[in-house]
Amino acid sequence: MNKTVLLWDYSLDRFFFEDVVDGISVQLFFWSSTFIEHEWKVMALTTKNRPQDNVISFIKLKESSFGFIMEWVNVFNVIRKFHPRLIIVRGADRKTFPIAILSKWFNIKFVFFAASDVNFVPGKEQIGGNKLNRKLYQKSLCRIPYFVTQNKFQQSNLLNVYGKTCLMLPNIWRVKTCTESSEKTIDVIWVANFRRLKRAEWMVNAARKNPNLRFALIGRQSAEKEYYEQIERDCSELGNIEFYGPLSFEKTNALVSQSNLLACTSEFEGFPNTFLQAWAYTIPVVSTVDPSNLIANNNLGLIVKDEDEFNSAICRLLEEFDDYKEKCQCINNYFQTNHSANRNFEKLMNYIQE
Repeated sequence: MNKTVLLWDYSLDRFFFEDVVDGISVQLFFWSSTFIEHEWKVMALTTKNRPQDNVISFIKLKESSFGFIMEWVNVFNVIRKFHPRLIIVRGADRKTFPIAILSKWFNIKFVFFAASDVNFVPGKEQIGGNKLNRKLYQKSLCRIPYFVTQNKFQQSNLLNVYGKTCLMLPNIWRVKTCTESSEKTIDVIWVANFRRLKRAEWMVNAARKNPNLRFALIGRQSAEKEYYEQIERDCSELGNIEFYGPLSFEKTNALVSQSNLLACTSEFEGFPNTFLQAWAYTIPVVSTVDPSNLIANNNLGLIVKDEDEFNSAICRLLEEFDDYKEKCQCINNYFQTNHSANRNFEKLMNYIQE
């Protein structure tokens, strides 16, 4: 039986060959490791000449000024040459359209992994370029047979807007949880891309109001360069907040393990990878988003609606030791049960084989 999965994404390229990674690249790395553990061959895309090994095969695609045409040519050539059993795409992209069409033509299973809560909200999908790009992506969703969503909001929008059912899976995690408590040198840590909708300024303001607490910001610059530079300048004026900028997955993990709380201040999210990064070390979260009410229902942290509540929640959790300790125990129980990579792999296999 053909057991080849093609991850139509460049995120693994970044994970292995660049210092900066994001949530998508981490999740695809975990999924690729899980497929390999189950004796699948994993293929992924790259933009450069990469050494091949026995773990992941990278496919270099030709770049051309004829972008739209070359997308179809690339998809056709790759599928015809390697004929994988399964193709996985994560997140909204115009290239989803030719993959949806040609994978059906070649009788290849195609699974779309939702990344953001706006992936299925018409008009709000985060896709660059002109309106045609968004239109092609929307048309592709009508042709995709299998969907994996992260939460009930995504599941509901996918059904209501596109009439599609899905498999709802939380993000997976393969990094071992810590067995001993790390020295806590950071009270509140924030890990995200620096975009205005992530509202990093809440952390800066909290640092100003709480000079006795220690804060840290980690993330790469997005297209909003001025915002990134403004947050960096604001942090430099304060002595209790560290602006790290982009860090590798390993360095970020180390700093998260040394923190008491993880902050999420985004306007919206899918299922933040940073939640799992924190929960792996039994660290509660203070968050503006709660995927499928997991945090509230399982006592994994505190949900806040605005900046004032955010500040109050930080102080409350750091001051009330019994409440903090109870949440840590709940996190440990929840994490071990729900985010097993192998368990979710089996669910995915059963889903696409029905």
